[in-house]
Amino acid sequence: WAAQADDDALGFLGTAEGIATEYGLPVGSTFESDSGTALFRAGQVAAALAHFERALKLEQTGAERARIHLEVARMQFAQSNGSACLQHARDGLAQLGRPLPKYGIVLAVTTMWWFGFGALIGITRIGFGSVKRARREATRLRCRLLETVSSAAALEHRTGLVFATGLRALYPANRLGHSREYVGAYSNIGSLLAQMRLINAARAVARHVNRVAERTGDQATIVHARLVEALSLEFQGDSVQSERILSDVLRQESRWLQPGEYLGGVIMVCVGLGLRGRILEQVAWL
Repeated sequence: WAAQADDDALGFLGTAEGIATEYGLPVGSTFESDSGTALFRAGQVAAALAHFERALKLEQTGAERARIHLEVARMQFAQSNGSACLQHARDGLAQLGRPLPKYGIVLAVTTMWWFGFGALIGITRIGFGSVKRARREATRLRCRLLETVSSAAALEHRTGLVFATGLRALYPANRLGHSREYVGAYSNIGSLLAQMRLINAARAVARHVNRVAERTGDQATIVHARLVEALSLEFQGDSVQSERILSDVLRQESRWLQPGEYLGGVIMVCVGLGLRGRILEQVAWL
């Protein structure tokens, strides 16, 4: 069904583009962005990039430009192009007026600032989930762009940036309240705690995240939480449970994952199997 829907979308967009070209009608950034998304889902990466580039030239609004940068960043991540993904995610944050500092000391100081405010909201509940409607979409984009920077930084082995973006996401996530972005931000924090060998804290965060994900009722959010929980379990040393969750998600729930998330899950499975000497099973996943 998903493949048929993608084909139908490409057919419709192709027809619309042909009519616009024939009659000299202008097309907007939304059309170009939607075309890029449909082409990417169909595996036509170069054509998708061309449409996204045109969308960025046409769009003047900062929030919409940030959304386009997010789509391109996710596409680059799915192609394992960490540096391009990182650059587009950074550009998206800049469009929102929340650029990531380039200098390490400035990044560290401002990260502690944002993390402190985020933790305060989480503890006191003052301002929790109270972001105004006019700012809500921009705050959601900020969370998702920070999450994308974190993923790209992990791909590029930039551990400091992984931790910085994970901590910075706490503030916008708590301002949004219980949501897909909240689940993503806290899932990443749980994974960071596991990497620091704070096992009990990581497990407590994982339980909280799973409860919140279930309450959202959104299957994509629930599956995302399970995927990140599997990564956390691997860092905790529970490789058996991690492998079980990953296998279930990738085989039964893959339709709910972003392309980059699916790739990351497969990489996690293969690394784990390789470390345990199960080469034939690793090859089967590849």
